Amino acid sequence: MQKSCLAFLFSLLAFFPSLAFAGPAGGHYTSGVNLLERGSIPPPGFYTKHSLLHYTATTLNDRDGNELKIPTRGGVKKTTPFKVDSTVLVNRLLYVTDKTFLGANYAMHAIIPLSYPKVTSPKGQRQEHGGLGDIALEPLLLAWHTDSMDAAYGVAVYLPTGEWDEDNVANIGKNFYTLMQTLGATWSLDDAKTLKFGGKMRYEVHFRHLSQDVTQGDNLTMELGLSKAILPTVQLGIVGFGQWQVTNDRGHDVTWDKSVRDRVYGIGPEVVWTIPAAKANLVFN
Repeated sequence: MQKSCLAFLFSLLAFFPSLAFAGPAGGHYTSGVNLLERGSIPPPGFYTKHSLLHYTATTLNDRDGNELKIPTRGGVKKTTPFKVDSTVLVNRLLYVTDKTFLGANYAMHAIIPLSYPKVTSPKGQRQEHGGLGDIALEPLLLAWHTDSMDAAYGVAVYLPTGEWDEDNVANIGKNFYTLMQTLGATWSLDDAKTLKFGGKMRYEVHFRHLSQDVTQGDNLTMELGLSKAILPTVQLGIVGFGQWQVTNDRGHDVTWDKSVRDRVYGIGPEVVWTIPAAKANLVFN
C-alpha cells in the first residue's frame, strides 16, 4: 500500500551539508536533525520528508576552542567579523519495497536540499544567494524488523550538484563526491513499546575536490536518542550526536595544518507529534 509521511524539522544543532566556504571545509552529512528512532525504516510504501532547517553563528573558534582574534597593526586583537545565517529546505524521498534480501526489506532513498546562506567571512566579505545543494542518492538501503528491534544499513553517495566557486564565501555545494555507509538500530525497552533507544553510525569517505588538489579527511558520526511516548500521538526524547574527522586532510592545495581534525557535538530535546488523519509527523528539535 502506498503511503506518504510529511515532517517539518526545526534545528539549531547542526552544520548544513549545503553550506561551505571558499575552501571545501567539513563533510557532507548533517547531524543533529530528527534523531529519535534512527534505526527504524517504515513499512513498504512511498514516503516524503521535508525538513526546514535554520542555522546561525557569530563566532569562529581556533583549534583549542577559543574565539579567533585578528591582530591589528597596533598589536591589539579584535574579534573576527564572522557571521553565518543559513536556511535549508531538505527534501527526502524514500521508497520501501516488499522485496527482501538477507531477511531485510530493500529500499531506496534520495535527499534534495535547497539552500539560502548569508555569510560574512573573517575578512569582512559578505555574500548571500540560494539554489540547489549537493544531492544524495542512497540506492542500497536494507531494513530489518523484529518484535523488539529495528535495524538498517545503507550506502549513499553525495553528488557535487550545488554551486561552488573559489571566489565565493557562501558556497552552496562542496564540489566533491562523498561515499557514506550507515548502520543503525532502534530497541523497544518495554513491552508496550513506549520507551525506545536508538542510534546510528555513519562513515564518510570524501573524494578529491574537483577544482583543487584537496581531499577532506574521512568523517565518523554517532547519533543517539532516547524517547518516551507520553500520548499515543506524542513522543518526547533527548538526543545527541558527535562527529569526528578521523583521517587527515591531504593534497598540495591544503594551506592549513593537515593534522587539525574537525569535530562537533550537540545535545538537546526532540518532540514528535503524529497526525494519523494526515499520515504525517511533525518533528521539533
